[in-house]
Amino acid sequence: MADRKLLWVAESVEALYSILEKDPFILQSVSEPYVHTPLHEASIHGKVDMAVELMMLAPSFATKLNTRGFSPLHLAVENCQVEIAIELIKFDPNLVRLRGRGGVTPLHHVVEKGDVDLLTEFLMASPKSLLDVNAVGETALHTAVLKGRYEELKVLTGWIQRMRQSDAASIESDVINRKNRDGNTALHVACYENKHEALKLLLKCLCIDRNAQNKDGFTPLDSLRANGRFMEKRTEKLIKRSGGKSKASLSKVKTSSEFLRSPVNFCEYFSITMTRYRSGISDGNRNALLVITILVITATYSTALQPPRCGEKKKNQGYFSPPEHFKLSYYFGDSIRLHFCRLFS
Repeated sequence: MADRKLLWVAESVEALYSILEKDPFILQSVSEPYVHTPLHEASIHGKVDMAVELMMLAPSFATKLNTRGFSPLHLAVENCQVEIAIELIKFDPNLVRLRGRGGVTPLHHVVEKGDVDLLTEFLMASPKSLLDVNAVGETALHTAVLKGRYEELKVLTGWIQRMRQSDAASIESDVINRKNRDGNTALHVACYENKHEALKLLLKCLCIDRNAQNKDGFTPLDSLRANGRFMEKRTEKLIKRSGGKSKASLSKVKTSSEFLRSPVNFCEYFSITMTRYRSGISDGNRNALLVITILVITATYSTALQPPRCGEKKKNQGYFSPPEHFKLSYYFGDSIRLHFCRLFS
């Protein structure tokens, strides 16, 4: 701590204001980027009133790391000070995503320590904290698998699968299939570590990639078999039954450089053109064009379903019978509708 007086500040609220009377700028004097503040001290020892008071008087303390690389929230989790941890995330939900030593966030830390209730509080405060990775690219899912925290893993996978916001599907896929520095997903880790229970939980996630390949080209099944005679046969059966395959049995996957070197075919060019067009059109214009398209299609259907007039019946008899006329109009109308829905969606 920068000043011995600050250590006394952390003793009690009364001590804090007693010091402030003598030195009103004592809290502002803590300007070092890495320092053990009175809030760190209060978080370690569970002094809730003191912690709340300090958050109001010196908000910057909540985001400071001490010289060991820990924030007050990290220390509250480390020392099982649940009440202070909750007060901290009420004060600033983004503290859940604050990266400390080794890139570890408080979310990683609570998974490692093991506390399903506090983990749930963290997820409710900051749902996107699931996307955060540590210095080696590991998500909280990786941590749960590595540390054998199966109850916490249940909470994480349950939360991911129940998300309902607009980008929930992409977040679910991103988190479940996120690779660490070595290209290993949480499923790779579960297989390599012979964590049968973790494997079962992960395979329940519908969007999980059972055949993702790491930097060595290994799939989760390959990672499991790397254990040799220590491999659990029941785990091998489970992953094979769910669709897991070895690298050798998969068709060769193009690398990014191989894909970019390949020529662009017509279908890909058409898809790119449509995507570029959708990106360049405003929401207002898109909605207006969609309304016009619907009106055109409606008019087309109405015309197609009208029977021919009495005078025209014999004249048109040799060309289309009513059923054929209806089928053709339906086909073209449906094709137009599908095309424009793709264009404007």
